Amino acid sequence: MQPAPARPKPKKLKPPRLRDAEAVLFELKRVNRLMREYAHAHAHAQKGGLTGSQLSVLEALSDDRALSIADLGRLLGLPRSTVTSIVNGLEVLRLAVRLPNPDDRRSTRVSVTKEGHGALAEHGVAWPEATLTKELSHIPMGQCRKVLDGLQVLRQFLEASNRSARRAVIGSDPRS
Repeated sequence: MQPAPARPKPKKLKPPRLRDAEAVLFELKRVNRLMREYAHAHAHAQKGGLTGSQLSVLEALSDDRALSIADLGRLLGLPRSTVTSIVNGLEVLRLAVRLPNPDDRRSTRVSVTKEGHGALAEHGVAWPEATLTKELSHIPMGQCRKVLDGLQVLRQFLEASNRSARRAVIGSDPRS
C-alpha cells in the first residue's frame, strides 16, 4: 500500500498593506527608470551616440565602483539578462570592462573604462525639465492632483521615517 501523496502547502498570502507597499515600490522603480530613459533619450536625440540604457549603466558605475550584473540590475530595476546585453554592448565599445570579483572568483564586476568616463562626460545628461514639465502638463488635472497628493504623502512618510531612524541612531533629532 502506497502512502497518500503529500498535499501541496497552501501559499501564504501577503497582507494587503504589504502587497500595496510592494506595488508602490515597484511602480516607483519603473517611474525612476522611465524618467532616466526619457532624459537619456532626450540627450541621445540631441547629441547622438549612446542609448539611454547604456548611459544609465555608465552613470550607475561612474563613481568608480565596480558592480556585479545582479547589483546593476537591482539598482536600475532591470532584469539581469537585459543588463548583460547592455554591458556586452558597452564592452564592444570599450566603455566598460568586466573584472574578476576579488571576493568570489566565480563572478565578475563591471567597471567603467577611461573611455567610458569620457563618453559619459560627453553625453552627460542635463535633465530636460522644461520638456518633461510640458509632457506632464498633458495629464488630466484630476489625475495630476492625485499623483501629486500621493507623492506628497509618500515624501512626508519617508521624512518622518528618516527622523525616527536618526533618533534611534543618535538618541535625539536636533531638528525635531
